[in-house]
Amino acid sequence: MSLDILLDILLDKLDGLLDTLLDTLLDSTLDGALDKKEKYLAATRQLLDKVLAFV
Repeated sequence: MSLDILLDILLDKLDGLLDTLLDTLLDSTLDGALDKKEKYLAATRQLLDKVLAFV
């Protein structure tokens, strides 16, 4: 896998994580915010697992 492809994948994932984080910050209910926080953490773990698997 070339570095360009890896960077594109990482940037796409980061964009999704930032969207999730922004949604969490803008969410008006605590339950919704906690649910989105869990999704954000899960997505972050998946991204880190993929990066570590590549390295």
